[in-house]
Amino acid sequence: MSDEETRDKLAAEQEAVVAALMGEGPVPSGFDPEAVAMAGRSLANKRRRDAEKREAIRPPSRRKEAPTGLKRWLGRIRRRK
Repeated sequence: MSDEETRDKLAAEQEAVVAALMGEGPVPSGFDPEAVAMAGRSLANKRRRDAEKREAIRPPSRRKEAPTGLKRWLGRIRRRK
């Protein structure tokens, strides 16, 4: 297998793990589904807290300007708790 093929395979495997952590794909074989779910919740909560902190320090006049995608993402993460 060439270096490029090895990198492509590794990239695909990493993409599968990230998708599983985000709850957007199946857990790859060889991984504990419960551990992946717990790690995914932990990462989502960490990102949610960080986003909420940034939103809290934003001037009130600019809070309405949060991108629609961010609002949708925060709503999805809050429902995961």
